[in-house]
Amino acid sequence: MSDSTAPKTSWQRWRMGDLERPRAERPGDRAAQPQRPADKNFDARAELNALRRQVRDQAYQEGHQAGFEAGQKQGYSQGLEQGRRDGEQQAREQAAASLAPLAELAAQFQNAVQTLDRQIADDLVDLALAVGRQLAGEALAAKPEQVLALVRELLHQEPQLGAHPRLWLHPDDLALVEEHLAVELTAAGWQARVDPDLQRGGCRVTGDAGERDASRACRWDMLLAKLRRQPRENET
Repeated sequence: MSDSTAPKTSWQRWRMGDLERPRAERPGDRAAQPQRPADKNFDARAELNALRRQVRDQAYQEGHQAGFEAGQKQGYSQGLEQGRRDGEQQAREQAAASLAPLAELAAQFQNAVQTLDRQIADDLVDLALAVGRQLAGEALAAKPEQVLALVRELLHQEPQLGAHPRLWLHPDDLALVEEHLAVELTAAGWQARVDPDLQRGGCRVTGDAGERDASRACRWDMLLAKLRRQPRENET
């Protein structure tokens, strides 16, 4: 076989360096290499973002805490004010409930005092009249001619008693009146009569049309009624 039929290939001379292979990169080799600018920018942005997140989280926590404390303080103040109002209202209600029986007792006491005042007033009137009657009796005994003034008063009033007026007197007073007032009685057309039931110092006048009682008992009763009625009129 001739060499002229064999394919032609390119060839090179073999050298020792051609058999060497690339050496594997070791961890220490990358650290020894200087950091590129792009890597530095990435790390700065990462740190800035982390700082921003930290500041944002801290601000959120502080705002949340401040809002919580403010809300708690406001709620405490509102609760304290509401509690104060509720306490005052409850105190007023309790005071009103406690004072209600006292008000009723005060009203009853006032009524009792008024009743007692009226009773005392009536008792004082009775006492005054009793003393007055005693003194009047003593004065009448010392000065029996007091009946003359009473008879003269009745004569001057000219009571409308109709025809046949008669003057009734105690026996002792009759003699005294006839002695001092006989002319006046005759002029008025009055006739003096004896009434043993009358006390000294009093008299009665009767006629066909009516009667006028001026006895001591009747005059005392009228005076007593007037004195007892006067305090009640002053109350109204």
